[in-house]
Amino acid sequence: MTELENDIKLLVNVQDLDVQIQNLDAEIKRIPKEMDAHHRSFKAKKDELAVLESELVEIQKNGKLKEVELGSGTEAIKKYKTQQNSVKTNKEYTSLQHEIEQIQEKNSILEDEILSLMEQSDVAHENIEKKAEEIKLENGKLEQEEQENKKKVTQFEEELQKKQEERENLVSSISNTIVAKYERIRDLKNGVGIVNISDGTCGGCHMELPPQIINNTKTGNGITVCERCSRILYIKETN
Repeated sequence: MTELENDIKLLVNVQDLDVQIQNLDAEIKRIPKEMDAHHRSFKAKKDELAVLESELVEIQKNGKLKEVELGSGTEAIKKYKTQQNSVKTNKEYTSLQHEIEQIQEKNSILEDEILSLMEQSDVAHENIEKKAEEIKLENGKLEQEEQENKKKVTQFEEELQKKQEERENLVSSISNTIVAKYERIRDLKNGVGIVNISDGTCGGCHMELPPQIINNTKTGNGITVCERCSRILYIKETN
């Protein structure tokens, strides 16, 4: 095996490591983003609970105001009935009776409104309990997920460091010129700088390769690249 053939063989291993490194790096970056999304979703649920609680407070506040108003009306009716016992003319009695009937009508409406608010309060309590239970379960899942993801990230980071060290060792054994060429191509071609020739086509862009290019790759007389995508070409060894 010539020095160039050996360099190409090692470069293929570097490419495999680069793919693994790229995938590990992507996972390390993906997990925190995913957790951020989960935290935003969890916060949205807590905000929904806060809104429900605020609505309940408003319902209870309105209920108390109407109960006070109802109580005032009831006291007014008692007052007017007492006054009816002491009036001297039918006109005064009728006037007081008219006031009483108006208050009674208003009180009837207030009672219906208070009943409606009590029903709304019951529904609000039920919704708050459901949402609180949902948040409790979600919080438990989130905490467990965070612990699991921390372990994953640590594991991926350790594996990434090993792969990077392995890559450095391999690169140190390859010609600087070839490594530099590979790095330039890899930066321009989505992290893939060297590809296998498969069935006469480039493993990168899948263009059919001229026979001369394939022959040059087989003979190993210099670095061969795809005329279309410029990736370095090699032929995979068969057992």
